[in-house]
Amino acid sequence: DKADVRQTLFSGFNPGDTHAGVSNLRYGLDNWVYATIGYSGFEGTVGGERLKFSTGLFRFKPDGSKLEFLQNTTNNTWGLGFTSDFDVIGSTANGNPSWYLTFPKADYVNAGVDQPKTPRADDNPMFFPISMDIRQVDQFDRYTAGAGHSFVTSTRLPDEYRDRIAFVCEPTGKLVGSFDVTRSGSGYTAKQLPNNLYSSADAWSGPVCAEEGPDGAVWICDWYNLIIQHNPTPSQASSGLAAKNGKGNAYETPVRDTQYGRIYRIYPKGSKDEAEPKLDPKTPASLVDALKHPNLFWRLSAQRLIVENQIKSLAPALKQIVSSNGPGAIQALQSLNGLGALDAETIKSALSSASRGLRRAAILTTVEGDTSTAEMMIRDGVVQGADNRELGEVLVALSKVQPSEKIGAAILATQKAKMAEFSKDGTLRDAWQIAARHHAVPILVAAAAMPPEVAQVEAPKLNLAPSPDFNGKAGEQPSGWTLRNYSGKKEDVEMSLTEGGRNGGTCLKITAKGPVDAGAGADIAVKPRTRYRLSGWVKTENLQNRGGMGALLNIHGMEPKTQAISGTRDWTLLQVDFNSGNDDSILIHCLFGGYGGAVGTAWFDDVSLTETSGSAATDMITPLASHLASKGTPEQKKTVVNAFAKRTDAYAKSIIAAIGTAPTAEVAMVRKFKPDAAVHERGSAVYARTCIACHGPDGKGVPGAFPPLDGSDWPVGDATIPIRILLAGLQGPIEVKGQKFQNIMPPHIDLKDDEIADVLTYVRQSWSNDAAAVDSATVKKVRADNAARKTPWTADELRPH
Repeated sequence: DKADVRQTLFSGFNPGDTHAGVSNLRYGLDNWVYATIGYSGFEGTVGGERLKFSTGLFRFKPDGSKLEFLQNTTNNTWGLGFTSDFDVIGSTANGNPSWYLTFPKADYVNAGVDQPKTPRADDNPMFFPISMDIRQVDQFDRYTAGAGHSFVTSTRLPDEYRDRIAFVCEPTGKLVGSFDVTRSGSGYTAKQLPNNLYSSADAWSGPVCAEEGPDGAVWICDWYNLIIQHNPTPSQASSGLAAKNGKGNAYETPVRDTQYGRIYRIYPKGSKDEAEPKLDPKTPASLVDALKHPNLFWRLSAQRLIVENQIKSLAPALKQIVSSNGPGAIQALQSLNGLGALDAETIKSALSSASRGLRRAAILTTVEGDTSTAEMMIRDGVVQGADNRELGEVLVALSKVQPSEKIGAAILATQKAKMAEFSKDGTLRDAWQIAARHHAVPILVAAAAMPPEVAQVEAPKLNLAPSPDFNGKAGEQPSGWTLRNYSGKKEDVEMSLTEGGRNGGTCLKITAKGPVDAGAGADIAVKPRTRYRLSGWVKTENLQNRGGMGALLNIHGMEPKTQAISGTRDWTLLQVDFNSGNDDSILIHCLFGGYGGAVGTAWFDDVSLTETSGSAATDMITPLASHLASKGTPEQKKTVVNAFAKRTDAYAKSIIAAIGTAPTAEVAMVRKFKPDAAVHERGSAVYARTCIACHGPDGKGVPGAFPPLDGSDWPVGDATIPIRILLAGLQGPIEVKGQKFQNIMPPHIDLKDDEIADVLTYVRQSWSNDAAAVDSATVKKVRADNAARKTPWTADELRPH
């Protein structure tokens, strides 16, 4: 092959910031081209489908006919690698040198399950350079520019390296780290080894790519540049250098070299280059032979050429390789898939293989709608997987076949058989929900047929919520609960106890006449690393969102939260399951106007916080019933309700109640402050070049590193506070939405008054934020009033207690 053809497959990538663009284009084992992208993002139309995404992993068909976004990562993404079995693992900027793909976003969306960002695989983001002559701007002494994540797949390096050792570059540390990647539950653990593959004391060294070549050696591309940093742009105040941004949004400096680089090759002494096969599509036998090469590079190259040239005459030989279960079987199966010649019999043969990679390839290519193939993944009435990763992939595959009683019963039985694993493995739970929601009716009917003691497994656990029915009083307030106001005027919100609870007793009432984000909070002791369920009944009257989500329950400072309701709604059951992590105490909320603000009235009753760890078989069934309530047809809901109506136990009644709950309608956000399109266009441009690297395109920041702007009261309150932060910077600690952050935000005195006004207006009126615009006159005054300020602000200075 020669790179001698230039052709536009599709367009839509934003070139405004080159260090946040596309990288790591790789031909995948499934005949798609995989790539990563940073916050510059993509917006365009491919194959008739309008797409918009950023910061994550995507793939596209080699002919440009289809593009699919797979999963968001935590930041700019510069590393991607595949094992021979097609484990998909990569690296990002800002302290996450190893992450893994769970399942494609489309699988989550089709099931109505929220997709998490790529989970962390690495055990430690710190790095170990041999020289301290390093330059970093935000994440210090750790991987802040993790690039590449190539695995050893050939036989030239030691056997123990194969499909385990991955190389991750850190150009700011002048090193290439080695990570030992192993499977852990349904995910992976990447343990950083004590010795780097490459480490330099040369100040100019900056390795950005290290991967196995066609000869089996590791090839390292050294950018060889003194300045690795792209942004933030140094200013006179921050560094004594008044720099400016050039093309691609990188700051300009005379010591940034643009001409030279270095390439190194590493291999065991005395080892020979691996043989180079003569690949020739005109001689198809040469491609079949290359499918068995010991180096994945050549195996994939042969597969690509077979598919690219549509050599369908090879189908019989490829099927023979699959059935023989020998070298090249994975590539043979995927070649058949790419030729459109893969049949159910070949898939069934691969599903019974002893090869993990071949089984997984067959799982990923399961013929949609073919229940006979799907039923091969069931044995003794339980869905099978050699490990939890494979089990998760099988479950997701089952979401693509026609629902049946046999498959539904097996999915339910798997939940019972694997409850201990499900309780501690979020990715596996997601896979079960993706499968179960597709087969919801047969699963729920099967659950209804179980004896109550089997379905519920154990007696109800202790409710940890104080005064859950709000009958206890402490003065005029509910016992154990206090009003917490996070944004809006305190005088605009009122919390009280009132009659008219769900069962005729007392309940909690929250009323707001002005937009507030507030709630009743209760601090509760919990066990670390334990699963809990938070639930409660909520009713609303004329609750209008003003930037917030509505009325809901949440755990302060954690991602999990219940569904939110607004408008005028009767009593609705809301619930969420979560893991306490390392916390021994949490703050739960009956939340009003959460994550932005709202006006109106909400009532809360029968709040419950119970431990669900390990053995509670109902842990995953009730959310399934709630999903059916929202998405099922009347006939489907009637079928399940009739099945549970034959029982009289409390659990059956709770399922009937959940299914009988009216679907929660999506309520459009009502903005108090109407955005000015021209101002937002200018502000978005400033945000893209100044803020997006840390706070993200969605304003959600990076947990533990950079605070969120979406739903935070810091940017939307007193406008002079974010203005002062932009002018002088901010140093931690700072608490945002219950999370503490320690990083330093540099000043942006390079921004003009109108640019600060535009970007703050954009932030204050984007996502769930809804606050007044900022004008340049205000910025000018704040700049003049604080002209003597030379050091970053602290949270206490900006908000004295």
